Amino acid sequence: MCSPAGYGKTHLIGHALLAGPDKRHLVLTHTHAGVHAVRKRFTQLGVSKNRYRIDTIAGWALQYAQAFPTTTHYTKPAQALQEDWPTVYSGVAELLRSSPANAIVTATYVGAYVDEYQDCSLPQHALMTALAELIPCRVLGDPLQAIFDFAEPTVDWNNDVVTTFPALPPLTQAHRWNHDPAFAAWLHQARITLENNQPLSLRNGLPTAVRVLRTATFPERNRAILQTVNQKRATGKTVVITQWPRQCHQLARQTPGVYVLEPVDGEDFAIAAAQLSAPTGANRVNNLLAFAATCFTGFDQQQQQRLSRAAQGTTRTRSTANNQQIAALKMVYDANDLAPIPDALTALADMDGVRVTRPELFNEVKRAFVAFREGGHETVHDALAATRQRTRQAGRALSQQTMGRTLLIKGLEFEHAILVAPEELNTQNLYVAITRGTHSLTFVTNADALHPGR
Repeated sequence: MCSPAGYGKTHLIGHALLAGPDKRHLVLTHTHAGVHAVRKRFTQLGVSKNRYRIDTIAGWALQYAQAFPTTTHYTKPAQALQEDWPTVYSGVAELLRSSPANAIVTATYVGAYVDEYQDCSLPQHALMTALAELIPCRVLGDPLQAIFDFAEPTVDWNNDVVTTFPALPPLTQAHRWNHDPAFAAWLHQARITLENNQPLSLRNGLPTAVRVLRTATFPERNRAILQTVNQKRATGKTVVITQWPRQCHQLARQTPGVYVLEPVDGEDFAIAAAQLSAPTGANRVNNLLAFAATCFTGFDQQQQQRLSRAAQGTTRTRSTANNQQIAALKMVYDANDLAPIPDALTALADMDGVRVTRPELFNEVKRAFVAFREGGHETVHDALAATRQRTRQAGRALSQQTMGRTLLIKGLEFEHAILVAPEELNTQNLYVAITRGTHSLTFVTNADALHPGR
C-alpha cells in the first residue's frame, strides 16, 4: 500500500493485527526509533504483544545469519557494527528457501508487515520476497519518503514493489492533522508542489501552524532555535531537524535540553570503543577525556588537560574540585585492564557545569564496557555489537526535545518540528521533514521559496 505521510499506515497495521487471528505476526521497519514508535502505537491501540514481534529488517536478518552461519555464509566482521549487509540479506534469503529455517518461520508467524518499504535496498527486497514465499506479507510505504542512502540501490516502487506485492487502494485521510484542517490542506498542497518539482513558497499561503524565522547571523539563528524550543517545551515533543551530523552536534551543544538522535550503526560507537581500549594508561585517559568532550558541553580542552595531568600525577591540584573525577581517572591510568572505564565515565558526567548532549552514544559505549567487564564477550567490540543489537530489538524512546537528521526521524511523530536550513534538503528529505510535526512547523531560513528539485 502506498500512502502519504500521516495518513495512518502504521495505525492500519495495528488494526489489522486486532482484526486478525490471535497468532503472532512479524512486523519489520528500518530504524530502532521506528521500532519504538510502532510498538507505542500498538500499545495505544490495545494490541496484545502475543500478536506481533517487531524488529528492524537488519536486526531480524542478523539474528538468522548468526544462528545459521554455514548456510548464510555469515562471517563475524573484524570491526564491530561493520556488517556486510548485502551478504547478510542474501544469505538469509537463501536460508529461508531451505529447511529447517523455513519451517521455523512458518511455525512462528502467520504473516508479516513491512513498514517504510520505500527505503528497502534491493538485497532487502530480495529477502522480503523470499519471506513472502513462506508467509503472507503486506508492505506499506511512500516513494516521496525514500531517503535512505544505501551503497546498493533502493527499490523502485512501480518496477520492484507493485510487481511483487499487488497494490491496494491508498489511504485518503490525513489523520495526523485532523485537528487542524488548514495545516493538513497546506501539507497536501505542498506534497503536490514537490511531486511536480515546483518551488514551495515560504511567503504566501502559510497556515497558522507554519511560520518562518529569518535571522541575519548564526548566533541569531541559534538564539531563535533555542527560544522556539523553550516555547514548545510544555506542549509536547519537539524535533530540530538538520541536514548534517556535525550540525546536529553543534546545535545540540548550543541548545540546552536537546539531545542528539544517533544512527544505530554509526561509526562513532566503534571508534569510541577502539580508542578507549588504548594499550597504555596515558593514552586511555586522554582518549576517554576526548570521548567525553564529544558527548558533553561545558567540558573544554583546558579542563581535559588539567584532569589528564592530575590523573597521571604530573601536576598537583590545590583545589578539592573534581577529586572524584581525578580518582576515577587515576584508576584508569593505573589499571592493566579496562574495568575502571565505566566508573570514570560516570564520574565525568557528574561534574558541575557538564551537560550530556549525546546520551545514546555515551550510555551505549559505557554499557558495552560494563558488559565486557562482567564477562561473556571476547572483546569490547563484541560487547558493543551485542549492546547495539539489543537496542535494535527493544527500540529507543525519544527525549522531549530531539535533534536529528531526516534519515533517523522518518516514520516518527512529534508535536513540533523545527527545520533548520531547509534549502539544503532534496525533495524527499524536505517532504519527510515538513510532515514530522503534528501541531506546528517552523522553518529557520532566509529563503523565500524552496527549490529542492533544482
